[in-house]
Amino acid sequence: MILSELYLRIMDELIDYAKINEKIGYVAAYGNHYAPLDAQIQNKSKIIDMHHHWAFALLRRQWLRQKPLVDEYLALISGVDYKNRDHVKIIDFFRTKGFMPFTTSQDAVKGAIAHMSGAVRLMTFPCYGKYIGKQGVNFTEKAYEDMKFDTTILCNSSPDRLDWPSEAELDSKIAALRKAHIENLDKVNDLFPFYEKLKNA
Repeated sequence: MILSELYLRIMDELIDYAKINEKIGYVAAYGNHYAPLDAQIQNKSKIIDMHHHWAFALLRRQWLRQKPLVDEYLALISGVDYKNRDHVKIIDFFRTKGFMPFTTSQDAVKGAIAHMSGAVRLMTFPCYGKYIGKQGVNFTEKAYEDMKFDTTILCNSSPDRLDWPSEAELDSKIAALRKAHIENLDKVNDLFPFYEKLKNA
């Protein structure tokens, strides 16, 4: 992640607000990488849902809140290369917890645990960071280009203010996210088409 010269200053503002609102667990400022520069400037005060766990801040209270369940997950994937983690074991584990992440990746799992604990993950609409991971565990050059990370434009304008969601909007987000993770329990075979085959292998 290449950070703009504004990134850390804006992160300080995000963190300061998140500290006083226990419904906010994570913040970041890498933004909507699809947005052209003019749209970023027009929406430079806007706060949106955070997706990837990149260049983010995790509030200590949230880390403590989700640590017990995260530790259980990490124990499941320890001892093997991350790419060879036991998907069936992870899926079965979350079935016992009464909710299901959208994937078995550590970011998806930590996000789902945060949501179930009553917290959201938020970030700026403007891009103050540019992802450059063309090759790695989760990306190839083709995937990187297909997702248009190569066209990300860094915003050169800082917001005069940040338009945070209201308490009612935060409550609505949290309720919707929790509902989605619970409903995923009935969608295991759609989310993980390999599940039955691996489980019965």
